Amino acid sequence: SVSAFVPLGITTITLKVSNGTSYAADTVTVSVIPDTTPPSSSRGTSGTIGRNNWFTSNVTLNLSATDSGSGVQSIHYIVNGGGETIIYSSSTTHGFTLNGVYSILYFAVDNAGNREAPRSLSIRIDKTAPMITATLSSQPNANGWYNSDVTVAFSCSDSGSGIAQCPAPVSVSQDGKQTISGTATDNAGLSASVSQTVNVDKTPPAITISGVKEGATYVLGLVPQAAYSVSDQLSGVSSNVDSKSGGDSYGFGTITYTVNAEDHAGNKSVSSVTYNVIATTQSTTALIEQMAASGGITNGGIVNSLISGLVNAQAAYNRMNGTAGDNKLTAIINLINAQNGKDISAPDAAMLKQALTIITNSQ
Repeated sequence: SVSAFVPLGITTITLKVSNGTSYAADTVTVSVIPDTTPPSSSRGTSGTIGRNNWFTSNVTLNLSATDSGSGVQSIHYIVNGGGETIIYSSSTTHGFTLNGVYSILYFAVDNAGNREAPRSLSIRIDKTAPMITATLSSQPNANGWYNSDVTVAFSCSDSGSGIAQCPAPVSVSQDGKQTISGTATDNAGLSASVSQTVNVDKTPPAITISGVKEGATYVLGLVPQAAYSVSDQLSGVSSNVDSKSGGDSYGFGTITYTVNAEDHAGNKSVSSVTYNVIATTQSTTALIEQMAASGGITNGGIVNSLISGLVNAQAAYNRMNGTAGDNKLTAIINLINAQNGKDISAPDAAMLKQALTIITNSQ
């Protein structure tokens, strides 16, 4: 073989071959054109683009180069300042699968040794939705209810592209079972939501008292039966109890009937009715008959004497003769004292004397 240096420009080269007695010749014209122009590279990416130039999927980087002179020898690239990768081709690809921000330098070299200036590219990947949690400003009671306003606050975080939007706190002040929801969005456009159930009941239970009426006056033996009902439309009734106060041990006087109620949210209600219980000659007559029927008065003659005395006392009061009426009642009291513990039981005797005293004082 034969080699020859060929300078730049157009050169005619003649090759002669001899065997000693004869020879052959061939002539060729060679044009040598200088290549001083570096190659030109380009890039492309494939993947799902979210917001703010963030990818939300795996990304494939496509690098390619062209050279109209000596041709592309190789493509070089460096990721995040790491080692240089050299691909002896005019095109190559590189895949990115992990979340993160990637800074890439790349360039091409041609067969003449020309190297283009490095180019740069940034690829940002966030495939993970943000985190969001809901926190209550206080804890509900053991039944899961609030009886005051409560605030639902949201906490958001994102280790990739960062949080773009986190919902503001929500104040819950209306009664009812409510679901409060919030959505967090990151800078890549990915979102996540959370819901918090809040049960609010700030309304005490409603109490309705029946039977007795506020300010009414009743005679002993004819007092209506006090009753009540309790309702609560939200958390429901948890407990209720009634009680009586006032009056004397026999049931005479000013009496207050009270009902206390509480719902499952801890709201409490109190309602009461105050009424008076008095004695009259008629009601005391009925009381004597009840005592006789129950065995508290065992002598029929005593029963008749007591009732007759009450009738005469009322007749005197009807004639506007208070003194005569009082004297009749005093006589009845004397009879009761005489029969106390004998034909009239001690408890019944004490109750009858109290009734007669009330009648006397009311005239």
